[in-house]
This record gives sequence, C-alpha cells and structure tokens, in this order.
Amino acid sequence: MQDDIPEELRRLIQKEVDKYNNMPHPDFEGYSPKAMAFLIHDPFNAESPVWFNKLSADDLEKVPLFRQVYYLASLINEMKEIKLTATGKLTIKIINDILSRKFIKLKMPAPPLLKKQYREDDIHSIGLTRILLEICGVTKKSSKKLELSRKGKKLLTDKQEFFRVMFENYTTKFNWAYGDYFGNEAIGQLAWLFSVSLVAKYGNKFRTFEFYSEKYFKAFPMLLEDQYSLTLSHISYSHRFLERFMHYMGLVEIDYPDDYHDSPKIKKSPLFGKFVRVRF
Repeated sequence: MQDDIPEELRRLIQKEVDKYNNMPHPDFEGYSPKAMAFLIHDPFNAESPVWFNKLSADDLEKVPLFRQVYYLASLINEMKEIKLTATGKLTIKIINDILSRKFIKLKMPAPPLLKKQYREDDIHSIGLTRILLEICGVTKKSSKKLELSRKGKKLLTDKQEFFRVMFENYTTKFNWAYGDYFGNEAIGQLAWLFSVSLVAKYGNKFRTFEFYSEKYFKAFPMLLEDQYSLTLSHISYSHRFLERFMHYMGLVEIDYPDDYHDSPKIKKSPLFGKFVRVRF
C-alpha cells in the first residue's frame, strides 16, 4: 500500500513522475503530457498552452457561424417568436432567409430551383445554428415555437459575450459527430485545441487536410480502430475539425481543388492570428 512506502522513496517516485509529465514528447509536437492534459481536458484553463484573445466587433463580423447564429437570434427577437415544423425544426421559409444572407458558403451549392426544398437536416450549418441557440440557453421551445429566453435577450446586447458563450458551448457541449455518420464520435473533437496548435504551427502556407490528420492520429493512434477505417478516420477528422469548426469560425481558408481526387488544402486566415495565441 502507498502508506507503506518510505517518505524518501515516495519523493523520488514523485520526482520522476513530475519529470515525465513535464518532458516534451515527439508524438505531441513537443508538448509535455502535462500540457496535453490541458489541451484535452481543460481547454479554457489559464495555464493551457493555447488561449484566445477577445475579438473586436469588426472581427466578429468575420466569423461566419457567429454571424449566422446572431442573425437567427435577432430575427426571433424581432418576430417575438418563430414557428417550427411538426418535428421541431426550422421552417423552409426561415431556412431560405438564412441561406440568402450567405453567412456560410456551401461547398456544393444546389441549383436555385431546388432551394425551396431545403430542410434543416439537408444543411449541417442550419441545424447547428438552431441547436447552438438552444444549448447556449439563448432560445426556448414552447408548443413548436421558438422564442428568446431572458438570457438570449441579454446576450443580443453584448456580441463579445454572445460569441464567448457560443464558442465554449460549441467546443465543449455540442457533439461534432452530429449528422455525419462517420462513427467514432471522439475523432476531431477530442483534443481539438491540440489541432488548433497544429494550425498555428504549420498554417502559414496551404497544406493538405491529410497533413493535419496524420499529425493528429500520430498523437492519438488509439482512435484508429483498424486499417479498414483509416481513410474514413482521416475524412472524419477533416470534416469535423477543419471544415465544420475551423472554417465555420473563419480561422482557416480552404482551397478546394477542381479535381475531387486531389486533397483540399488549408492555411490560417488573418483572423486566426488575432484570435489564437500559442506557447510551443
């Protein structure tokens, strides 16, 4: 038992444990196990090697997802309430209104004639917007209607606080695997802050999606279940972290190739340097 260990030996063991926890690890891009613990389990701790600056009102206008979320909240406030479908989703009219604002560019836009057929489940960012408002406590449902909560009305008057609440809830409470059918829900969202640090370190020029996913799985090989799922795992990571998080947040630019056989590439956006700070 631990109580039977001599005090001197206990100190020596603790010294070795501390030494290991603070030692840079090559699979973690030089981060120590202690630093990785913050990146994985406590991303908003002041001791984390990655932290975020407060964005100005002008910079918040460069965050596509926030603009869309804020717009829908403002629309609900203006209308007092909006009707939902029988399944509790946004109506086609509201969806078309949001899409017409072009907050988030669709990778594969549909022909104009098909726009009236869009449903919430057809476009990830639309469902995400409604769900984030609910998770953040900005809206409340009643009798298949959506209205703002008292908290929501207050957040509308403070965009910086609204963004902070949305960002923290998106990273810690929303399930990034929502609606993608790729399996292994941990991929991409687990240690998302480590991935942010990878973009900070290597994102000065365009690099392929695989460049980042390979470094991610080098750090977390346990997420690769078998060789058969290797390609799907890389796609899952790119889809969730690079496209639906970093791109939605305006933190990266994506270069989609004309040939679908080629890999898309990303690099840091100008907003990234204003928002993200990293200690390597």
